[in-house]
Amino acid sequence: DPAHLRFKQLLEADRLFNLNDTLSESDTRSKLIDPLFKEVLGWSESEIRREKPVTKGYVDYVLGADYSYLLIEAKRAHPRFQLSAANKPRKLSLAGPHLLGNAKVRPHIHQAQGYASDLGVQFCLVTNGTQLVIFRPYLPGRSWRQGMAVVYHDHADMDGSFAELYDL
Repeated sequence: DPAHLRFKQLLEADRLFNLNDTLSESDTRSKLIDPLFKEVLGWSESEIRREKPVTKGYVDYVLGADYSYLLIEAKRAHPRFQLSAANKPRKLSLAGPHLLGNAKVRPHIHQAQGYASDLGVQFCLVTNGTQLVIFRPYLPGRSWRQGMAVVYHDHADMDGSFAELYDL
C-alpha cells in the first residue's frame, strides 16, 4: 500500500516522529503532524484548515472538504502523554484511568471536546505528533465521557496497525 510505504519512508528518513525536547507546539505541528496527515494519510491542503476560531480560542486543525469532519488538537512532542495502559490496548474507555482519569491527558481531551461543540465535528484527535487519541465528541443518548477512544501509543504501534489507522 502506497500510504504505508510512505509512512515507512518518512520513519526511515527520520522525517517523522523525530523526538526532540526542544520542539515547540508549532514545530511539532509542522514537522510531525503535517507530514502524517498530508504525506501519509492523503489529506490535501484544501481539506485542512488551521487555527480555526471557536468561542473559546482556536482549533489547531479542522479537516474536511464539504463539512468539518475531524478536529485535531496538537500538543508539544515532549512531554509525551503519560499513557501507562499495560499491553498498550487499542481501545480505552474515555472515563477510565488512562484518559479522563489521567491528570496529564484529561485537559487536552476536554479542550478538544469543548471545541467540537462549536464545530459539529464527528471525531476529535488529540496528538503530540507521536501518540494519537481519537474519540467521538458526542454520543446519542449518553454522555460523550462514556465512550471509547482509539489510542496509538507510539510510531511502532501506528506501523503495526497501519491499515486500521488509515481506515480511521
